[in-house]
Amino acid sequence: MRRHALKAILGTSVALLASAAFGARENRITDKRLLGTWRSNKERTVSLWKYQKEISPEERERFESIFGKFTLRFTETHIYTEFEGTKDSVPYSVIARDSSSVVIAWHEEKERSLQHIHFEGESFYVLSGYNVEFYKRVAA
Repeated sequence: MRRHALKAILGTSVALLASAAFGARENRITDKRLLGTWRSNKERTVSLWKYQKEISPEERERFESIFGKFTLRFTETHIYTEFEGTKDSVPYSVIARDSSSVVIAWHEEKERSLQHIHFEGESFYVLSGYNVEFYKRVAA
């Protein structure tokens, strides 16, 4: 008797979890502040970048040359990226949001990773270790 009751409870729980997971698409959280095209803001990023150790001017120039090239285009379901001609797309979802930021989950093939995005007018920034990378909205 106990086994049957336990199976019924577990079966109901699994059914509820499954329906919540499938129903989550209908209740998808979106954040219109994300939508559109964004590019890494090299000038603002490198002006505040702090290096852990001293590097040569040549190494610094080579490292800083990566900024300003990365582009993100957010739709309601996907992030389309481009860096030096390499394009990719990945589904994402909004996990949480408040008046000045949003947390998204990148649904990559091997794992899901979270990113906290902080808005400032027509720009946003993300933390990169103890540094910050800035992005600015650009015309599509």
